[in-house]
Amino acid sequence: MNNYALIIKLINRKFAIQLLTIFLSYGLVFFVTCVKLNGHVNYVFSLIVGVRQGGVLSSLFCAIFIDQLVDKVIIILKCLWLLYIHCMPQYIFLCQ
Repeated sequence: MNNYALIIKLINRKFAIQLLTIFLSYGLVFFVTCVKLNGHVNYVFSLIVGVRQGGVLSSLFCAIFIDQLVDKVIIILKCLWLLYIHCMPQYIFLCQ
């Protein structure tokens, strides 16, 4: 998930600019994180793609991001179903 695209989607959904400003200023959209493995912590890095696991808002951000994707898949499936319904009688006729 591209976090820049997430911000654009939040703006397009008329998300309150004040909340978006708070999210950006506290690092709730662009996460700064590190990895801890066997007691050793690596350097801190910025996570600009994806959502941080276990974050309170991570599931909300993920749902907002994939919402349009689900809508597009539904539209494609409806189009394919209509194509199937309209083209299928012709194939049945040709097979007889």
